[in-house]
Amino acid sequence: MQQLAKNRKNIVPVIEAIIVLGRQELALRGHRDSGKIVIQNDFTGPNEGNFRALLKYRAKGDSLLLSHLEGPGKRDKYTSPTVQNEIIDACYEILTRKLITAIKVAKVYSVLMDETQDVATIEQDTNCIRYVSKKDDGQHIVHEDFVKFIPTASTTGNVLAKLMVENLQNFELDITFLIGQGFDGARNMSGQYNGVQAIIRDNYAPHALYVHCAAHSLNLAISITSKVLAIRDCLSTIEIVYNFFHTPKRRAVLENTIEQSDETPSVKSVKSLNLTRWVSKYEAVDDFHELFPFVYETLDEMRKI
Repeated sequence: MQQLAKNRKNIVPVIEAIIVLGRQELALRGHRDSGKIVIQNDFTGPNEGNFRALLKYRAKGDSLLLSHLEGPGKRDKYTSPTVQNEIIDACYEILTRKLITAIKVAKVYSVLMDETQDVATIEQDTNCIRYVSKKDDGQHIVHEDFVKFIPTASTTGNVLAKLMVENLQNFELDITFLIGQGFDGARNMSGQYNGVQAIIRDNYAPHALYVHCAAHSLNLAISITSKVLAIRDCLSTIEIVYNFFHTPKRRAVLENTIEQSDETPSVKSVKSLNLTRWVSKYEAVDDFHELFPFVYETLDEMRKI
């Protein structure tokens, strides 16, 4: 019993380290993730990963953890990749159990699903569930929680619908309480006859209303709109103005114009159009629209010099 109690104490900081890294969405592994953790090594060797680095840092102020990591033996350290994965799986099971309980209390729910390829080019079916909970004060809160990645070799409507139903059944969720489906507009998802949404409504949940994902709709609209000549020229002008005011001296002139004005805009500089994040493009356009009078006045004054 004493050894059991000791082992439980020893594994606690290991579990806490994994939970912290998971909550911060940081990878655990490094270039090497095996062997004894050497506390005296002040991060001068190869990158051992966030998990081992966090344990080393914590052990410097935790005598029990230090004694555990530097003690004899290899099998009882609980730091191997295998044990890490087992702890991660245990955390997933606990979190999922709490999530499913909350969904069952809510009774009705919606499913959000999309497919994407991972780095190994394996198609992963992403499953999220949307539901409403009620706080003690009567306030209702909408939740949208990820539940599982499901690898699939096929992306046909029949296969994806079957995976979705099996996933809900594995979680012991009553599919008759499914009232909403949120997918993109691809034919295998939104098709009237063989799409996932049609198969689910015809065979499992007749009240599961299909809604085209708003983010996908907006992205499609932006992609098409960006091909309009006037819009394309406008975005090009914003980028040209950004490059012009990107130097410290010119940026200082613009800031001086803003400071001398009676107005107080929320921003003082023009942003660049990010090539990968369309949300950043919105921010750049929004800021440019707010600063346009000051940009115009600054350029007009500089033209007179």
